[in-house]
Amino acid sequence: MTYDAIVIGAGFAGLSAAALLGRAGCKVAVLEQDSAVGGRARVMERAGYRLEYGLHSFRHGDHGIAAAVMKELGRPLQFVGGRPTNYLVRGKELVATSRSRSEEGQHAYDEETFRRIQEIGLKLVQADPRAWYDKSFAEFLGEAAADEELKEFYLTVGFALMEPDPAELSAGELISFMQKAVATHWQVGDLQGGSRQLFDHLTEVIAEAGGSLFLGSRVQQLPASDHRIEKVVASTGEFSAGAIVHAAPVQGLFELVDQRLFKPKLVRRCKNLLPTSGLALDYGLRRPVSEIQGVIMDPLDRVLGRFPSNADPSVAPAGKQLANWFIMLDPEEGSDAALVRSRIHFLRGRIRKLFPEFEAAIEWERILFLPMVDGAALRPKQSLPNRVDFSLPEVANLFLIGDTTAGEGVSGDIAFASARQAAPRVLKFLGRAGAA
Repeated sequence: MTYDAIVIGAGFAGLSAAALLGRAGCKVAVLEQDSAVGGRARVMERAGYRLEYGLHSFRHGDHGIAAAVMKELGRPLQFVGGRPTNYLVRGKELVATSRSRSEEGQHAYDEETFRRIQEIGLKLVQADPRAWYDKSFAEFLGEAAADEELKEFYLTVGFALMEPDPAELSAGELISFMQKAVATHWQVGDLQGGSRQLFDHLTEVIAEAGGSLFLGSRVQQLPASDHRIEKVVASTGEFSAGAIVHAAPVQGLFELVDQRLFKPKLVRRCKNLLPTSGLALDYGLRRPVSEIQGVIMDPLDRVLGRFPSNADPSVAPAGKQLANWFIMLDPEEGSDAALVRSRIHFLRGRIRKLFPEFEAAIEWERILFLPMVDGAALRPKQSLPNRVDFSLPEVANLFLIGDTTAGEGVSGDIAFASARQAAPRVLKFLGRAGAA
């Protein structure tokens, strides 16, 4: 089977790239090893509940990169309305937060602490991220990094980028995020009906453009010669194309293509890229136990929680409630079964303390170990300038996209940005007029 472009992986990046290329006139095939699209953002139904693979929201909402890609494709996203209040966990208490002391509900910090937070925020917004990508947030803070009264704030800010430790978080990545957040008035968006809306739109665009989607098609090998991928060998057959777009994490790239074709430094960079990891506990509740619509965050213990059906009732049966909880793990902790069990026990206990009626309302529980939440933790050595580019000189027709590449943004935003940035390169390589 011959195509203009073959996309490997049907997550945010792969489907976005396939849709953009298809709209530009390319005959595209998407190969996905799982039985459904979505990758690390896939969606499933369970007894009337709509479950995501972990916690997902779209940073910057209708002004974010996901929304921009979908507008280009003529499929604007529909977000849940409102600006819900978020909460910090302090002991057994939930403390409401906001971004301005003038907003009702600001109880998290006293006036002096809040003034210092504002000063740090202003410095971040005014800084040049390019000067700070290779340095940590702790280095940016200088002596202020040791301020115990601001420790919770530092962890909270870092947690928004899935790297709570100021000594590990890239200051440049944080600066870039803060600048976008301020420019978009701190919008965060949840899609009506969950991520299924996005995947339905993308697969529709691909189909309308004459593209093909092969589910359950595991790519096994990418034979190459004369600096080109000759074909794609998959469990469902062999495919050939002018361009190959690898939309899976780069950590596994050299299981498919001969690493001897590439410089050793690039191979090490890809193989050693450190992801973020965690545990997700999802619950179907027989009855509501909370009216909170925003995010519940415990940055000290790296815990996130939310009740998505409060803001979007369509994701749970009438009269019931969906709850999602998440706790970060270090990547190496996932191999320690005893530690994982202890973190599950800890998280269950934390939920019970915050919501005493929670346990009695449980209809079902789903536990997921997520070895890769984000493909690359946003540390200095893995920051934007240090992640792998979308095209490689060693293999001319191979393009890399996804959240392990040099797309701009945080988490899933990197995936959408990489597809949008790489698509014009693919089109140029194929000699196609126009741009995605």
